[in-house]
Amino acid sequence: MSKQIGEPYIEVGRISISIAKAIGRKPAKIYVSRNQIQHIIQRHGKDLEPFGLSVIDYIRFVCENYNQIRIGTNNSILLLVYSNDLNHTACIDLNFSIDVKHGFWEIKTAGPRRSSAVNKKALLWEAAKHTSNGRGNRPN
Repeated sequence: MSKQIGEPYIEVGRISISIAKAIGRKPAKIYVSRNQIQHIIQRHGKDLEPFGLSVIDYIRFVCENYNQIRIGTNNSILLLVYSNDLNHTACIDLNFSIDVKHGFWEIKTAGPRRSSAVNKKALLWEAAKHTSNGRGNRPN
């Protein structure tokens, strides 16, 4: 069964053409479903409390400020707001999905991850220290 973009999906970001080329994946908008938001609240809500952000605000923060992309599991990718100075990194896990008209990136899950675990994943892309990421924001 194909998924339609629209309700219950919320657009939260995108993978730009230049970054998609660099990582060998498709450029497309990023969406999260209302069901996935509920999953993230149930499974990772306590982990997000110290950030003082709602799940959707946390997801948008990562989509607007990611400075690394790594390989996830089962052909997913991880968008990360990574810093060498922190033990944890802000992360969202994305799968590519196809609807009737086009493809899109769909969020599987989101939440902080240990930097040591993230560092074991293959690095696909990293923003240069003094340049902006795909959305035009400067990484920390």
